[in-house]
Parts: sequence; C-alpha cells; structure tokens
Amino acid sequence: MDEDAPELEYPKYQWPTSGWWFTIVGTLFGGIVFLAPNAIDMPILSRVLLFVAVAIAPAAVIFASTFLRRFVTFFRRGKNYEIALSNIAQLRDEISRGTQLTNLLLQERQNTRALQIEHGYYYDNYAYISLHRKKGFAVAVGDVLTVVDQTNGRNLGDFQITELKPKTYVGKATGDIDPLWLGYIVQTGTTPSAPPPDSLAIKFLINDEQNDA
Repeated sequence: MDEDAPELEYPKYQWPTSGWWFTIVGTLFGGIVFLAPNAIDMPILSRVLLFVAVAIAPAAVIFASTFLRRFVTFFRRGKNYEIALSNIAQLRDEISRGTQLTNLLLQERQNTRALQIEHGYYYDNYAYISLHRKKGFAVAVGDVLTVVDQTNGRNLGDFQITELKPKTYVGKATGDIDPLWLGYIVQTGTTPSAPPPDSLAIKFLINDEQNDA
C-alpha cells in the first residue's frame, strides 16, 4: 500500500531537547519572579500548583499544537476521501464498460473461432481437453487455444493442440490453469470430466492458411 502524501500524514509529537525544555521553564520562572515579586509569599499549595503549571506549560503547548495540526490533517483527509470515492466510482464504470466490451468481443469471436469442450482428463502429469470439431473452422497441431469463462471473460488456461481425431481435437495444457478446474481434473484422473460451465476454447490468433475442417 502506498504511503500517505506528506500533507496527509498525521503529525507526530516532536519533543524539544532537554536544553530547550529547561530554557523555556527557566524563562517562565524568571518572568514570574520579575513580574510578580510577591509570588514567593504565596501559600505553599499555590506555589506548588504554580510550579506544576509552569513545568508542564511547554508540554501543553506541544500537545495543543500537535492536536491542531492533526485536526487540520483530518479535515484534509476528509476532503480527499470524497475525491477518492469519486475516482473509485469512475474506475468502476470504466471496468464495467471494459467487461461489457470483452463479453461482446468473446461473443463475436465464439461464432467462428471457438470450440466446445467435450471433457477434460489428467494423464502423465498433464491436463488435457477434448474439443468438438467445428465445420468452417479448423485447427492444426501446435495451435494454442485459450479456455475462457463466457460469464466474466476470465482466462481458465491455455491448451496446445497435440492430436487431431476424426471428431475431436486433443489439447494439452501449456501453463497454469484455473486451480479449481485443475483440482477437479486431477481428482478424476483419466476418467473424462465435465468442463467448467459456460466455458469455450477460443483461438485468438488465426492462421489464414488453415483449411476448413
């Protein structure tokens, strides 16, 4: 998390050095003696209270100054909080528009560039998927398809075509895939397992020299 801007950091207490402390206290006592020479004749309790008041006066000034600066910082943070809320709302709108555009793009591409996933299975420490062939769209060995969740556009994993069968293609995982899906595939092993709901395998880069299936 980024640190606060300098003007928004809460001020810290800055205690003066001992020399400053005694200088201020001594000056206050000297001023009292000079301006109120009869203070020495005050009752003992009054003199004690006066001594305590003079001794803690510098600390009181420091606390009051720090409290005031912290209050100003709190007010500034409140104003910046309103700006942050406005920025968050704007970012949410942009993300929403981006998600809608992504979904539209996926819907457009799935018409011609997507294949339905028949099932998945796990063999020799690799995850595989079996894809239904589609008339008018062919893939070749070595092509990479991305499995995408149509509901949110999330990438579930990339698979490279390793085998062409009469009715299906076989794809092998080339990297990380969705952990939940991978766990399900590993659990079922070589037994065919259903793919994630609303998932499609899409070839985003098309070779113009490919022939129809």
